[in-house]
Amino acid sequence: MDLRMPEIEPPSEKAQRLLKVIVVAIENDEVRADDPATFLSYSAALSKLGITEWAHAGWELVGQGLGDLGGWTERHEALPKIDSLIVDEGTHHPGDGFLKAHKRVAWDAESEKWWRGEVARSMEFDWSPFLTRGGKTKESSASGPERLLVREGEEEEVPDYHGIITVEPGKRGGRACIRGMRITVGDILGWLAAGMTESAIIEEFPELTEQDIRASLAYAADREKAPAKPSFAERWAGRFKLRDAEAADARLSYLLERYAKDRK
Repeated sequence: MDLRMPEIEPPSEKAQRLLKVIVVAIENDEVRADDPATFLSYSAALSKLGITEWAHAGWELVGQGLGDLGGWTERHEALPKIDSLIVDEGTHHPGDGFLKAHKRVAWDAESEKWWRGEVARSMEFDWSPFLTRGGKTKESSASGPERLLVREGEEEEVPDYHGIITVEPGKRGGRACIRGMRITVGDILGWLAAGMTESAIIEEFPELTEQDIRASLAYAADREKAPAKPSFAERWAGRFKLRDAEAADARLSYLLERYAKDRK
């Protein structure tokens, strides 16, 4: 069977990078099908990708290709679910999002057997046709959400989240929401971190679009890149002087109280 048939599109660039990490671990005998403790944890996979800092390993890895990889293998029955080899470090099992992404209901004996079968298939499969990028146009199959065409050598356009991400006083505690709905950016990040793919999220929440999900990631990325907000003491340092200040001076007490909170 020629796995380079037209109906199997190449994985996204991020998914391919993670796929290479997993395949190299298989080829180097770093993972063993009969020992989930040897499977790649979220943090181990991130380290192999060259990423050394993250706030939450699961969230970070979803954005670094795990979500794309799971969605790509789910769209094609012929492909083993190689994301089965990415597990939680504590449980040595994939997260519940892995089951949802692959339309499994819960961790039971049947799901356990299916998971182990996908692990074995993944380790025996020839992934070489998908480890290099050609100059062909990449596009999703009809079963997945519509995607922008991307040609090799071109960077994917970062979505503009302005007009998509909204903040309204009183709605979800003033948190960033999606187009005025009660679904927050944090909700979407949480689902992605749990292992849900974009298509799985859209299937469960049809009011959302792929653009909404990518806008949430872009918004979160910008917030992460923003410089840390100066403390109260730093913002007011040197702005004014307290003349003849005494311990009972209300102004001094106020500043000391605020400074103490900043120091905690």
